[in-house]
Amino acid sequence: MDRLEHLRRNGPSSHAFTFSQRYPPPGELGAPEDMNPERYCAGGS
Repeated sequence: MDRLEHLRRNGPSSHAFTFSQRYPPPGELGAPEDMNPERYCAGGS
């Protein structure tokens, strides 16, 4: 519930996020290299 409250008060961040914005894994700085979901989707090629 803490993260939901943080999201409501401060908007999306790496601490509390929605899936419409990308954030790097915890402990890494910068943008994620490749977060294309196609290789994980059954319909992706």
